[in-house]
Amino acid sequence: MQLAESHKTLNKASIARSHIKFQASILISFEKLLRKFKTLA
Repeated sequence: MQLAESHKTLNKASIARSHIKFQASILISFEKLLRKFKTLA
């Protein structure tokens, strides 16, 4: 029973980590777009 619980929390942690990575990549691409826009303006 304990093993199943720890597996659940581990799964949640990995999901959160991938979500953070996803948000970071969006932020990076957004920054790149902003820089392009600044050079055009």
